[in-house]
Amino acid sequence: MKQATNNEILKIEKLKKYFHIGKDKQGPIYVRAVDGVALNIKYGETLG
Repeated sequence: MKQATNNEILKIEKLKKYFHIGKDKQGPIYVRAVDGVALNIKYGETLG
């Protein structure tokens, strides 16, 4: 994780979240909920 700069209080890069939902003959099955997301929040900003 990089040091936050320019009044950033949260910086996320390349976020991934996969959910295992089962398996078939070829192996496990995953759902990609998030894949490669970036998020920057600066001081004084809100998210919602």
